[in-house]
Amino acid sequence: MTRDHDRILDYTRAFAREYDDMARERARDRESERSTRKRTANQTSQTRETQTNAVKRPKVTTLKRYHANSLAHLNPNTSQVEPSLRSTTRQLEDGEIASEKSTKPETSRNEQQTPTMPFEPARSCTFCGQKHWTSLCNEYPTIVQRLRRVYALKKCEKCLAPEDHSQEDCRKSHPCFYCRKANRVKEMNEHHTALCEFTFK
Repeated sequence: MTRDHDRILDYTRAFAREYDDMARERARDRESERSTRKRTANQTSQTRETQTNAVKRPKVTTLKRYHANSLAHLNPNTSQVEPSLRSTTRQLEDGEIASEKSTKPETSRNEQQTPTMPFEPARSCTFCGQKHWTSLCNEYPTIVQRLRRVYALKKCEKCLAPEDHSQEDCRKSHPCFYCRKANRVKEMNEHHTALCEFTFK
């Protein structure tokens, strides 16, 4: 009986040792897996970070683009500064910039440089369809004619896009140039620059 008891005790101890060894081995495997996963995750995040840093470029806002492309061509001593500013604003409202870079002719210091119009309209006039700024349309020179044309074409008064949205839902991004300049905060987002009633007074 004691022999059986001793044998069972030996088996139990051997089994306990084996079980402990297996448990330790599993714990080591799990720890190894965790550290491998951590290393892989760190490498992946570092790779993503370097890729993101490589792709990041400074965002060129319309104001920066405006200064880079428009003000470089202006001579502040001339009276043509105002029309050039208006031209740039019209270009921003009517569509995307047609030419990203404009060449500046080299002139001597003594020679007076005349300002050039750096942009051409990317889209044709909303009112008559010809290639000029919408707010400079001579075929529809009065605000009444322009509004009638807008209603006839079923366009939105704020953005002059096809009226598939109500005026309240319009997401016009550029305020009216003239109202913004005159600090008419309430009115500047209510209409397109070409339909500004203050320019017709």
